[in-house]
Amino acid sequence: MSNKYIERDPRNYILDGEARALYWWVYRQKFDNLKSQLRFGERLTMDLDICVMANNLLKAEDFDLRKVDRKAIHNFTYPGISAHIKFSDDIHEVCGAIFDRDAKRQDCMYTANIFNINTAGYHVYYLPLDNQPLHVRLVHETHLQNPELDQVPIKFRRQVTEIFSTNKIRKCTLDSFC
Repeated sequence: MSNKYIERDPRNYILDGEARALYWWVYRQKFDNLKSQLRFGERLTMDLDICVMANNLLKAEDFDLRKVDRKAIHNFTYPGISAHIKFSDDIHEVCGAIFDRDAKRQDCMYTANIFNINTAGYHVYYLPLDNQPLHVRLVHETHLQNPELDQVPIKFRRQVTEIFSTNKIRKCTLDSFC
């Protein structure tokens, strides 16, 4: 796999005032294909893959809510885990678009289909950020009933961890194989 962060696609570009992630051609293509179907704060029910980034091994604790996960995004107040509509299999492009940096050795991307995520009681809401128009939030149904609840029960966090762990993409290095 080539490093798309270093060997950039010549189609990459950004216009003044655009979201930073749109610089990446694959991100722009995915967004352009979906934008007419996406509505802020709406629950996604399309057949889409969602990706989360984590270091090395994904654990149930990675789905623990932190302070930032409880912050409202505009008028959407339900807490949840940040994720993205999957736009590439290349982890360098994904890290470039999401974090504005190249992938690090410990970076891993995990993907799952919305329908599978729903089986763990999580719902995917479209909540674009200023620089990431494909941003979503995974909200568990217990938080839809009671947003003040501390954490999602561990059995659901373990279940969603297993769902995402079946599709792991990691950075290739000279001393490891993908």
